[in-house]
Amino acid sequence: MALKRTALACLAPLAVLAAQAQTCTSPNTDGDYILGTAEGAASAMHWDTGLVWKRCIEGRGFASGQCTLWTGSPGGTWVHWAAQWLPKPFSGQANFHISDSLQQNLLESGGWRMAYKTELMRIAVNCDNDPRGNRSVFPGMPSEVVWSASPDANSYDMAYGVNFRSGHESYNPLINATYALLVRGGQPFAAVAAPAARAATAGAQETFPPVTLAPHVAGGHAWGGARIAGEGEPEFEVNGSGAWVTEAIVTSGDQIAVRMRFTAGAGSTRTATLTVRSGQTTGTSDGAANGGSEATAMRQTQAAFTLGAPHPIGTIVRPLGTGSVTCAPNPVPHGGTAVCQAASSKYPFKAWQGGGCAGQPATCTLANVTGALVETAEFDTTRFVTRPLNDTGTLACDASRPAAQDCHHGRDAGAATGQLAKTGASADARNGFDFTPIGAPWACTRDNVTGLVWEVKTGTGLHGQNHTYTWFDPHSPDGAPGVQCTGAAPCDTAQYVAAANAAALCGANDWRLPTLQELETLVDLGRSGAEPRIDPANFPAYVPGTAAAPYWTRTPFAGSTAQAWALDFATGAPRPAPRADALRVRLVRGGQ
Repeated sequence: MALKRTALACLAPLAVLAAQAQTCTSPNTDGDYILGTAEGAASAMHWDTGLVWKRCIEGRGFASGQCTLWTGSPGGTWVHWAAQWLPKPFSGQANFHISDSLQQNLLESGGWRMAYKTELMRIAVNCDNDPRGNRSVFPGMPSEVVWSASPDANSYDMAYGVNFRSGHESYNPLINATYALLVRGGQPFAAVAAPAARAATAGAQETFPPVTLAPHVAGGHAWGGARIAGEGEPEFEVNGSGAWVTEAIVTSGDQIAVRMRFTAGAGSTRTATLTVRSGQTTGTSDGAANGGSEATAMRQTQAAFTLGAPHPIGTIVRPLGTGSVTCAPNPVPHGGTAVCQAASSKYPFKAWQGGGCAGQPATCTLANVTGALVETAEFDTTRFVTRPLNDTGTLACDASRPAAQDCHHGRDAGAATGQLAKTGASADARNGFDFTPIGAPWACTRDNVTGLVWEVKTGTGLHGQNHTYTWFDPHSPDGAPGVQCTGAAPCDTAQYVAAANAAALCGANDWRLPTLQELETLVDLGRSGAEPRIDPANFPAYVPGTAAAPYWTRTPFAGSTAQAWALDFATGAPRPAPRADALRVRLVRGGQ
């Protein structure tokens, strides 16, 4: 059975003593608090603990910097207040006349609650005279006992309060009627991430994208305060209010937008730090054993905001005139990030020569830029990226369009009139296709128009025409894999490409899936009937050979991540197909 204890003293009648001269030192100076509102109530955030307090005891309002007259009964028994504002349930609470059905967790929800005795003591310390609390922050502080939420472990008839006349804690009979001062907090904020640096010219003011405060615990609700300090005259607004401040009471879900000015002075950056504080409270777990030893720890997260003088990124293209280099943003803010892209419509990218991009691919990322840069790109002039396209092979003219392509213009028209010289040949000399067989035995064909070299698929083994594969291209532009498979025999396109390169098909090891545009250059619309729409002399229609069927390309289908483009040589038309479908493949090399 819990022991019975006697109160140290009888409580005096409810009264608030006249204010006397007062001195408060840290952590209870005026500067240790952020004044504002919390859900409409005049509030003060205590920077030392991270907690948010009501400025007036329960039962009094606030106006013109003062606590108003009573709007209800200011006094109540411990049970009266705990039945409404107990922060968190504890075992054995029924012994203290608190129903076991009261299971609210105001520490997690962030609602107004009774303060624990250790929390109340923190706003009473280091203030002299009576009452011992910062009276400019808490203008209605009573010179009496204020109930805490801490039960007395030694007696079911007692709970702790803090006497603001003396500044000491005391245990008091539950039936005594006295004050309650409510507080918010108990859950900390999640870490606030620092945003990317922004560029600014001298004197310019820049506003960063808002950051959203989140609770550390999913489903919880945090309360606390935010302050900003540093270079560049920093300030922030909360939730687009239009009020730019350097400190404010905040809660999870608030959006904080920071702005700074690139002020004059030495150095190429201006940095300000946003500090967000909250209190993490451990509640009573067992009224009989805990003894009111609850604790609140201040929790802090910070984020740096940086304005930097812009740094230009110079670019050089080598060999001259064969391509271009673009960087964005350019200039880049000090400490910021830029992306440079080397591109050529004629030659493939070779390498970056020195600079921050050295060793990176054609798309280069420059991180933490702190000075002017010069990036030089080199292109391989011995190879071509873009080559002429084949005509479609259509030989019949549309009488309604006498100037239409394939009849009167282009390679087909030149071949049909005997005016086109070819390096190789095509099955029908009247069209503009120009192919040369490669290999002994014949396994590949070079397209002399586009410069691409194609797999012919005349073999009966690995390169037989009847083999089909699901789509999986790890080098696809969208970076999304298709259907992977395992086993000794290739069953997806990536495995087939790897097998062809391992076997050094036609002496090469840079085979790949063609793009849709590349595979379309083989379509011969002059073929008809059941024939596949491709040159039969260079891509035989017999089995094994070219089937009148769809073939995979490496081009993803933008309309669905589950599909990719295929080209149907039965019709000569492209169509998207599910990546899990087993289709034929014709590999290509060159052109990159």
